[in-house]
Parts: sequence; C-alpha cells; structure tokens
Amino acid sequence: MKNQLLQETTVQEYKGDFFSGILMLVRKLFMV
Repeated sequence: MKNQLLQETTVQEYKGDFFSGILMLVRKLFMV
C-alpha cells in the first residue's frame, strides 16, 4: 500500500515537471 502511494506521488511530480518544462519551452519560443 505504501509503495503504491509512493509511485502515485512520483507520477504526479513527473507530470508537473513535464508540464512546467513545456510551459518554459513555449515562453522561450514566444520570446524569440
């Protein structure tokens, strides 16, 4: 049970990093 919860939080963190990374790329594209 504890391991499953750990995996879910890791996936959520990965999705957050991925989303913020895309936002940064879009901002750079618009700035250039």
